[in-house]
Amino acid sequence: MSRVLSFLAAIALLAASGVGDCAIAVDADVARAPLPGWVVRYALPEARNVRSSSGVRYLLIDDQTNLASTVPVYVRTMGYEVVSERGLTEAGRFTLSYQPLYETVQLHAVDVQRDGAWKDRLAEVDVEVLRRESDLETSILDGRLTLHVTVPDLRVGDRVVYRYSVRGGNPVFGRYHFTRYGGSYGVAVGERRVRYLFPAALPLRWRVIGQPYRQHETRAGDLRTLSMVAGPVPRTLEQPDTPGWYDPTGTIEVTTARDWAEVATWGARLYPAQMDDRGLASELTRNLRLDRRDPAGSLERAVAFVQGDVRYMAVGLGANSHVPYPPSITVRRRFGDCKDKSALLVALLAEAGIESEPVLVNTVARGTVRDWFPSAAVFDHVVVRVHMPDGDTWVDATRDRERGPLTEREPVEFGVGLPLRAGSGLVEIPALVPADPLIDVQQRIRIERAGARWNGFFGVVTTYRQSAAVPIRQQFQEEDESEIGDQYLAYMHGFYDGIRANALPRGAEEGSDG
Repeated sequence: MSRVLSFLAAIALLAASGVGDCAIAVDADVARAPLPGWVVRYALPEARNVRSSSGVRYLLIDDQTNLASTVPVYVRTMGYEVVSERGLTEAGRFTLSYQPLYETVQLHAVDVQRDGAWKDRLAEVDVEVLRRESDLETSILDGRLTLHVTVPDLRVGDRVVYRYSVRGGNPVFGRYHFTRYGGSYGVAVGERRVRYLFPAALPLRWRVIGQPYRQHETRAGDLRTLSMVAGPVPRTLEQPDTPGWYDPTGTIEVTTARDWAEVATWGARLYPAQMDDRGLASELTRNLRLDRRDPAGSLERAVAFVQGDVRYMAVGLGANSHVPYPPSITVRRRFGDCKDKSALLVALLAEAGIESEPVLVNTVARGTVRDWFPSAAVFDHVVVRVHMPDGDTWVDATRDRERGPLTEREPVEFGVGLPLRAGSGLVEIPALVPADPLIDVQQRIRIERAGARWNGFFGVVTTYRQSAAVPIRQQFQEEDESEIGDQYLAYMHGFYDGIRANALPRGAEEGSDG
């Protein structure tokens, strides 16, 4: 969901391993233009003591952002040196990603120093604009484009400096600005710089966590300038089994949001309070039997419809990266992402007089979000909190259709979330312990004598619940019982050499006959 302007590690920009088999070239104009006058040009540090990585020594990573212009402008400068033949391939190309619906890209410089002399190579580089859709296999389309730039005639010993800008910002954020930078990388860097130019009246806040950055702020009239610099920056190695939420590189956070309540108020305006098509609302109310006198049953039927009848498909183009489509569109298309499905569920529950709201969560950082600066860009998923007479119920509308009583379903375990209600702050999401195990195995062995020999009869009843039941239910839908029996028999042969199948396995919903 978040807006990314390639603020990631330099190695990610320089060492992209090709463009992928699914990339397609698209028609897009990329301008070559002079560097904006507000940008400060920093000289490359010598940094001879900085270790190279894969044949490249990274000398400078510089990010500058102008928030005083009509739209945000971000400028990146990269400087590095080719120290061995191994580095020629990666040093001779770079990539950047942008959203063409509201962002434009300009290339400002590609300069190469050889034998002490600098040469402007901007006119010689090969530029391709590609649409890669890296998350296509997970049913996510975001429309972002990748600019792939190739620098010809690069040799060992050359130094390269390139500069580009991305102009524009997601209109859904309005006047808000949120950014998280890595404080260090998996490669050593001679010097790392971050600079902001912004109006003095803008409530910009920042902090550096985990890395020793020198910070300096100045003011000239109505403009303020923030500069942060560190160097040399040693590489940071991620240890095995590091939790996904832990960032060993340190972080630079920048935000204009005063607190989480301000973010919640912003987000609440994006979600409709009820169905936008009243005729369709009446039809769904009738078909799903949404009844104010039966809140529990109405909730179960609404959840079953959104989870089971509306498939997951994310088309997050432009503002729809954060704004859900109207519930009527989601119903008619019968697909949507977490925002769309959550908005639809909230609207359906409103027809039954049930109060609920979407809740933003981070599926990786989870509870550690409480330690971050307030930002709408830190969340990557949406769930729903439902206010029932006997307490709150949490629902993830993107799950496969869940069965059984709501109180016995798999809990929504994201630690904390931000309910999208005006003035709300972060709330704890209860980590409920299931009343029953997800997998329950009962084995029965009966031994009988048959003349001079003994026969053993072995039976297994396995009960799968909640998420554990999903693949098993799907297996019985897609495979013959004989196929499943052969697989299970092969597994049991690992424990009992002479075992034979006495009957085919059967699958049945808990509580049903069979």
